[in-house]
Amino acid sequence: MLPIQTSGTPFPINIGGELRNGLMVEVSGNEYELCEKFSDDRWSNTKKGDGYGRGLVNTSDDPRRAERTGLIGEMGLSKIINYPIDLEYREGGDKQDFLIANKKVDMKTATRAYQTGLIYHTNSWGRSIPLDKDIYIFGYLASEDRNAQMAKLVIVGYATNDMVKTSKVALGRSKGAKHWNYEVPWAVLSPIEGLIAMLREPS
Repeated sequence: MLPIQTSGTPFPINIGGELRNGLMVEVSGNEYELCEKFSDDRWSNTKKGDGYGRGLVNTSDDPRRAERTGLIGEMGLSKIINYPIDLEYREGGDKQDFLIANKKVDMKTATRAYQTGLIYHTNSWGRSIPLDKDIYIFGYLASEDRNAQMAKLVIVGYATNDMVKTSKVALGRSKGAKHWNYEVPWAVLSPIEGLIAMLREPS
């Protein structure tokens, strides 16, 4: 599915006391509705327990918050780079969010501005998770209104696979966490404008 294209709105982000430029994009109406609808049809929903794979921000009142947030991030990025979003169910989960010019691109969307991007490193059973994407893009939800079917996504910046590999690895921040994450500070992310231009170019 190819959503309506937009260039987004420049959005200043305070990162460690320094203002940097991000991009804000609105996901609303039918596009938001699709994110809500397909959040019920993710492979991660089949996982047992309450760990990382099931979405740590999910609650009884909002049991698909993590899945919906991820899809909002993908939808927003799709609108910016004018590249189709894949909403199909896949056993085992998606291999990447986008495959563009032979580069695997993953969009990481947080529910708020944590100032650090997190990428799964080791699960609670001690199994290492492959770092197999070429580019990791980080963003967060500045606002969301489920009743109005509208969310505002802020895209902060990106890191290459090599940049992530040099990042600190730390125990998950949630209470009782047993998994480990790469922690990528927003301060080291590359500006999103150059990457957007590259991804928009025809492959």
